[in-house]
Amino acid sequence: MESKNVRTLLTLSFFSFVFLGPAVAICVPRNATSVGPSPSPGSPPNSNASPPHRPSPSPEAMPPPPSMAAPPQRSQVEPSVSPSPDSPADSIASPSHKLSPSPESVPPPPSTAAFSQSLLAVDANPPPTNLEASAMLRGSLVQAGAANLAVKKVCDATDYPALCISTLAPFLAGRALLAEPIVLLHAAIKAATAETKLVMAVLGRLIETSHADTRTVMSLKDCHDNYSDALDNFQAATDAIANRDIGTINSMLSAAVTDYGTCDDEFKDGSSPMAGHDSKLSHMADNCLAIASLIK
Repeated sequence: MESKNVRTLLTLSFFSFVFLGPAVAICVPRNATSVGPSPSPGSPPNSNASPPHRPSPSPEAMPPPPSMAAPPQRSQVEPSVSPSPDSPADSIASPSHKLSPSPESVPPPPSTAAFSQSLLAVDANPPPTNLEASAMLRGSLVQAGAANLAVKKVCDATDYPALCISTLAPFLAGRALLAEPIVLLHAAIKAATAETKLVMAVLGRLIETSHADTRTVMSLKDCHDNYSDALDNFQAATDAIANRDIGTINSMLSAAVTDYGTCDDEFKDGSSPMAGHDSKLSHMADNCLAIASLIK
């Protein structure tokens, strides 16, 4: 009886080893470390023992690296361009978000104070009204009329008033308001000087191109010298005006009249080609003498 029980226990132990051993190996927990057979207390440490196995984390627990992160969905980046049935056509392409420019790139608006000052500067000198313009025109006409009357009064005292007025006008240069005899005398001498230079230029061309006899050519050259002397006399009279040297002024102007008359005397037969020029220049010099006599 006792041997039969022993055989039964051995049989159960054998089957338990056969069937339960693999089951223990298969049912090892996932996170359990593999443990080798515990060495006996007297055995030396095994140098070839494998290091303990560390469980690797599950893929779900590990965050993906930055470079392998999934790109954002297209619908999250780009604005929706699908229009609604009721929206206008030009609202289709407009993005839902517009980039605002940086503050540095936007020019500051003009200050209100500067703008107000510019408006005040414009309004400071408004254009004249019709009444003001008419008043200004009347004033200028009155001044011009007064100046013309003053010039006419002086020229009426000369032997050739029409020639006096016509020759003085270009040389007054806005000084007609100062129509004093000494001012008009200065202008009359300038007019006579300019006319003399023009006649000398004509005379020089006539001498170069003349096919007349030798006597006529010599007379023309003498006239040229007389005109040059008249210019010197006019310059001396002008210099004497600053000192109001009436004696020198009269003597120099009288010498200029003589210079023009001498040119005509060069032609004995009375057929001087310069007769018309000499007459005008002599009359202008006479007017200068008449104006000089009015200086107080």
